[in-house]
Amino acid sequence: MGHHEIVVLLRPITKGFEDADLDKVMAEEKVKLDAYYEQATKNKPPAASAEANESITLVEKMEAENQRKFAEIEKEEDIVVPEAVEMSEEKKAEAAKLKDEGNKAYLAKDYGLSVDLYSQAIAITPTDAVLYSNRCAAHLGAGDAKLALHDVRVSKKLRPEWPKALFREGQCLEVLELFEEAACAMWAAMQLAPDDKLLKRRFQECVKRGRSDHQAKLQSADTKGRVM
Repeated sequence: MGHHEIVVLLRPITKGFEDADLDKVMAEEKVKLDAYYEQATKNKPPAASAEANESITLVEKMEAENQRKFAEIEKEEDIVVPEAVEMSEEKKAEAAKLKDEGNKAYLAKDYGLSVDLYSQAIAITPTDAVLYSNRCAAHLGAGDAKLALHDVRVSKKLRPEWPKALFREGQCLEVLELFEEAACAMWAAMQLAPDDKLLKRRFQECVKRGRSDHQAKLQSADTKGRVM
């Protein structure tokens, strides 16, 4: 499934996907959408053209707003992967201890302390993908999705085939209300771990939330247009 198909899935024309086979849903939706647009083009009366154009304009505005949000976050290609450093066994043990303490702080919901401890560990071992992923979770807990996204993308560059990094990237993008990108990241995670039921459920929840957000914005824009 590509980005375009996920965008389509986010839109409210799709129903009943929550427990279905996702590949089958996408194939069926493509047939439905093709038929829908073909029939709409044939049957659209002249008087409805202005309304149709207004609907298209609303969608374009929403997509422009989505692009504006996306432009505000750091570009993935600009993220620099840190270089590995040689470490003594003593330093490795120190980094592991800091990581464990960071995990405890995170579980205690002391996210600020957790970020600090993970940062100290990263200073010792700057190419540990798990540390960046953990600090991402701590940043998310502290309410800073942009810093979280930066960290998880470093993690992803260090371990490109790690489903957890892609999943957490999706979480960050979802918090930033970039639902299309979030769904794409979670879908990519599912391809690496197809038997992971949690990933499948979270992907479906992300799509559902994105569709609800899309529909709510359309309705809000339509209401404002009618009031004016």
